[in-house]
Amino acid sequence: MAKRTKEENSNAAKADSRVDTSPERRISAIGRYASVDTDAGSSPAGDIEGVSGTQKQDAACTDGNCPIHGRLRLHGRHFTGVITSARMRGTANIVIERTRFMRKYERYERRLSSIKVHNPECISAKEGDKVEVFECRPLSKTKHFVITKKL
Repeated sequence: MAKRTKEENSNAAKADSRVDTSPERRISAIGRYASVDTDAGSSPAGDIEGVSGTQKQDAACTDGNCPIHGRLRLHGRHFTGVITSARMRGTANIVIERTRFMRKYERYERRLSSIKVHNPECISAKEGDKVEVFECRPLSKTKHFVITKKL
């Protein structure tokens, strides 16, 4: 292994000093999850962290499991689907259509998956609405997704 010269060492030190350590960008870690807090002026107002194009709704929301007004973190998979039932309080059933390749026939087949999702008060999606859902922590025995917006 070749040794570095003095110039290469000084260049490496300069590259390390370019890391943003300003107080506007603080990293707070809770357990194994970490989130980056940035200055409010640097991002569009109302965007959910990690979900582009999602704006805060005008309605007053007191739901703690709301990803917009509450403290629910989103991660993992996300889908778009159609609501088939919204009769339960705070819960909706959605159907996700996906395709699967059948090797024997060299064709694709359509398959449907049905999942239960949390329906926040401020979104209150109705039956037949097309929605975007994101994965979150388990909210109940069968709910692991939450609606982020109507499409």
